[in-house]
Formats: sequence, structure tokens, C-alpha cells
Amino acid sequence: MPVADVFISYHIASAAHIVHKISADLEARGVSCWYSKTGVRGGEDFARTVGPEIEKCKVFLLIVDKGSVGSFHVESELKLAFDRFNRRDGISIIPFQVEQCDFSHWMKYYLATIQIINKAGRQSIGREIQNVEGRILQIIQRERNEQERREQELKERERRERERREREQREQEEQKRREMEALERREKELRERTEQVLAEVEHEIAEWKETAHRKMEQDIQDLESRIHRTLMRDYLEPIRLRGNAIKQDPTVQYQQKIVSGIILLARLALCVLLIGTGYGLGLQRANKANHTPSPILASISAGGEHTVGVKANGTTIAVGNNASGQCNVSDWKNIKQIVAGGNFTAGLQANSAVSLIGGLPQNARILSEIRDWSNVTAISAGSRHIVGLQSDGSVLATGSNQNGECNVSNWKNIISVCAGDYQTIGILKNRTVVAVGLNNYGQCEVSDWRDIVLVTSGGLASYGLHLDGTVVAAGRAEDVSDWTDIIAVSAGYYHVVGLQSDGTVIARGEMTGNLDKGQCNVGDWRDIVAISARGYVTVGLRSDGTVVATGDNRYGQCNVADWAGIKVS
Repeated sequence: MPVADVFISYHIASAAHIVHKISADLEARGVSCWYSKTGVRGGEDFARTVGPEIEKCKVFLLIVDKGSVGSFHVESELKLAFDRFNRRDGISIIPFQVEQCDFSHWMKYYLATIQIINKAGRQSIGREIQNVEGRILQIIQRERNEQERREQELKERERRERERREREQREQEEQKRREMEALERREKELRERTEQVLAEVEHEIAEWKETAHRKMEQDIQDLESRIHRTLMRDYLEPIRLRGNAIKQDPTVQYQQKIVSGIILLARLALCVLLIGTGYGLGLQRANKANHTPSPILASISAGGEHTVGVKANGTTIAVGNNASGQCNVSDWKNIKQIVAGGNFTAGLQANSAVSLIGGLPQNARILSEIRDWSNVTAISAGSRHIVGLQSDGSVLATGSNQNGECNVSNWKNIISVCAGDYQTIGILKNRTVVAVGLNNYGQCEVSDWRDIVLVTSGGLASYGLHLDGTVVAAGRAEDVSDWTDIIAVSAGYYHVVGLQSDGTVIARGEMTGNLDKGQCNVGDWRDIVAISARGYVTVGLRSDGTVVATGDNRYGQCNVADWAGIKVS
């Protein structure tokens, strides 16, 4: 039932005819009224009906007469209206005194500051009813005007907001268009540069072939000349001096034929030698041009609470937390790659098998699966899982699969793989990227990445290195959009580091409060050839085989100053 504009409070026995008159006049003017004879339906609770009506009406009309000053119901209704009036809650109270009477104490209290119409008998009741109705109509009209104004303002705000969103959408579309044009230009430039390089290589090969051909002809002529001079000096010239008769000797003619055959064989041997050399060089160049890079095999790895490394002789070293035995790798031999997980260490052997020690292999299932791995060319470790890249481009995984990080059985044509804390990311042959695992911040939304040569994930964010040395990111990532000339990138939990082509290192991360463990203090590092980040630790490998580290050192995981002879790939 809609709430009325005007609530009329009165004593039924003494003022009903006045209320009916006012209500009828106002209703005819489009103003709805509520009073006890019309507002409560049969069976309804009167008290529960009155409250909402008073709380929502715009005008509270009080009919003051001898009956109302002593009415408990009128007092309750006036109290509710007065509470709204004190709250400035958009209600107007109009007391209309229709006969001379003494006000009760409560009525004097509530009406002390409110203008009362008539005060009994100054003019005819009909004239005062018109005054009351006129006052009510003014109030209602003002409220309606105000409501229309608010509605207009709301519509205007909605219009401006709609225009703002449309403008932002157009700007975003324009930005996307410009970005697409920039990408197309870059792609065109790269394609033209590739064609130019191929043309230069082909030209170089053609010049080399021409030079080799001329050199071959010259060598053949020189050899012929030397053989001819030697034979003439040592054999044929003495025969010629014996006279014309000897010249006609069949034996001499046979010997001359032998000399010609020797010269021919020498020419053929030299051709084979030079052509073979040229073919070998050309094949070597072709292989270089069409070669698919092998997976990067790490010789250092930060595990957050421990750090591991593999030396040039294939032995391994580790420092840091050894609560699960993850640092017991001193007896490992013939290791090509080593990686540190949460509480475990894995090593890729020269025979493509995988060694595993620490907390993870204590699970019999995981240890059994690792022993069955074969043809593995690279490995990567997360906090609680490990992945292996096989020579045919497929990927193996074992360990915790709580977030789906081990769901890689259908991956094919992978050339590089990285295990984040709770994700697994792979690069396909066409340089696009796939990812599975925890995606609460969008760290696995990498399907639109292109021309990627390296990926890394720190749990909250994922990063990819472009062919042109720039870096792309997904998830709760640091802003690396201005990084250029990067040749390697590695992510910790709240930071990311990049290795530049000049051997220096840059880093960014959340460095506030307990998050600042010094993991980004790499500004003075020089001559670095490899980096690894995990948790709150950053490790770098110098070109001379020594190692530097910075960050959380609670377990001694950064005590690598005495390391030497680490393998430099």
C-alpha cells in the first residue's frame, strides 16, 4: 500500500467531519491523505500501520480540539512526528486548532515552537480550512519540485557518468588501436630486418662461394703447373733430348699418357677437397640459422631458505636451511643442472636422469615417479612440485597439485619450462606461452604473450622476456614496462630482478616493513652472467665462477662469498 502525502491525526468522535472535508479537498487536488477511518484495513494492526505512515509522510496535520488534547493515540502520533521533525527528516507539522480548548502538557511541549493555525474562532472554520489546505498544497508542491529537481540532478549525473564511461571506452579503444598499430609496425620492422639479415647472409655466402671457386681454380692451375714442370724437368725433357726416334717409341707415349692421368687425378682431388670444405662451412651456417635454442640449464638456484650451485666439474654445493636434508648434495656427481625448491633440491644428471633430496622425495609416490623420468633435458622446481622438460617437447610433473600446477600431461612442443611457487609456465616453439596453477591474481593469464624467450614466476606474478629485451608481466606484478636490454629475468615472492646485457642487475619489489630483506640491493653488482630469485633472496653468478647473494639470510642461505668454480654456461 503506497504511503500517503499527508497524515491526519485527530479525535474521531469530535473532528471527523473536518477531516473528511480536508481529505476530500486534498484528494481532489492530487494529494493523498491517511487518517484512521480510511488508512487501516480490516484485520490490520493499527499501531504497526501508523508508524510507517508517519515515518514516510511529508505533512503531519494535527486537528486540535477538546477530544484530541486528551487522546493517547494523538499523543503517540504527535511524538513520532516530532521525533522526525527534530531529526530534520523532511516532515512539516501543521497544528490546526478548530475549537477553544486547554492544551495538555505534552501538547504544549511538542507545539511550543510550531505555528498553530486559528487558535480557536478568529474567523470562520471554512476560511481556516482553506488556509490549512493552501499551506499543505504549498508544502507538497515544494516537496514535489524538490523531488523533481533531485531526479533531474540524478539523471544529469547518470548522463555525465554515462558520457564519461563512453569517453573512457573510446579512449581505451583508441589506445588499443594505437598499441596494435605499434605492434604491427614493430612486427613489420622485425620482418624487414629479418629479410635484410637473410639477404645479407645469402649475399655473404654467394661471395664466399665465388671467392672459393676462384681460389679453387687458381690452386688447380698452380698444381697443374707444378706437376708439369716437375715431370718435364725430371723425366720428359731427358727423353726429348734422345731424338725424334725415341719420341716415336710406344713406351714414351704410354708414359706421357700416365703423366696426363696424374694431372687429371690431382685436379679431381683438389676439387673434392675444396668443395667438401665449402659444403661443411655452408652446412654449419645453415644449422646455426635454423637452430632451436636448447633449454637454459641453471648452475645456481635460490630456494628461499637455501641456495644451491653446480660446479664446472659436475659436483654440487649448497648452503642454508637443512632441516629436511635439502643441502646434503656434496656427494652428487655429473650434474648438468641444479634447482632449489621449498624444502628440497633436484639435480639433472648427465644421463638425463633426475636426483632428488630433501622433504619432497620423502613421499614414496613422488620418489617413484621421479625414478621413472627419462630423456629429461631441463628441470625446474616450485615450492612443493617439480617439472621436467623432455627431449620430445613434452613435460613431466610431480609433487603437490593443490592448485593444478602439475596438470601438464597434454603439453606438447615445449622448448622451455618454469615452475613458480604454485604455477607451471611453458614456452612453445612458436614463442607463445601456456600456464597452469594458482591464478588468484591473474598470474596464469599469459595466453596473449608473443615472442617470449624466457619465463619466470614467483607465486603472485609471472614475467616473460621478449626477443627484443623487454619484459611483460601478469598477476600482482611489479611495473617493468620500462625495462630494456634485458637478457634474463627471475622472480621472487615480492620482487623481480633483471640481468642486463652489460652484466649489471636491476630489481624492483615491495620494500616496505617486513617485506624489505635487502633482496633488491643489487645496484653495485657487476660482471653477472646468471641470476636466480626466490622468496626474499637474490643470487648472481659472475663470469669468473664466483657468486654473490643478498636478501633474507636467517638460515645462512646468502653465505656464498667463498664459492668458486661454479659452472658458467
